[in-house]
Amino acid sequence: GTQLPLDRFLSFYYAHPGFHLNNLFIQLSLQMFMLTLVNMSALANQSILCIYNKYKPITDVLYPLGCYNFMPVIDWVRRYTLSIFIVFFIAFIPIVVQELIERGIWKATQRFFRHLLSLSPMFEVFTGQIYSASLLSDLTIGGARYI
Repeated sequence: GTQLPLDRFLSFYYAHPGFHLNNLFIQLSLQMFMLTLVNMSALANQSILCIYNKYKPITDVLYPLGCYNFMPVIDWVRRYTLSIFIVFFIAFIPIVVQELIERGIWKATQRFFRHLLSLSPMFEVFTGQIYSASLLSDLTIGGARYI
């Protein structure tokens, strides 16, 4: 049999169900962010944007008349996207520090860039997507199988 009960399915690759739920929520939040980003981009592209000054009160009249105040939303998207990249590079700190302590700065730098050039972070994203898709299909349809 290739059928697994849910508890055995969740502990097949890693020992904790929270790992799989975390992958699922990460994928769902990224999909929601991309959907929001596409809608906001389309809306901002087709709208008349206001001249924005963050130091003015929000009760002031916005110019030009009939405009939409999307600049705070655009600023939020920029901050959110920047925070994703910051967290991405924070994830490399343990491996770089370990390599730095054991072998020195040259080998740590070399390993960091080799890690990036090999596109192994993309593989981790791919495996996370596979894990979350299999968990989602098991929760909606049932019948978990070995991947």
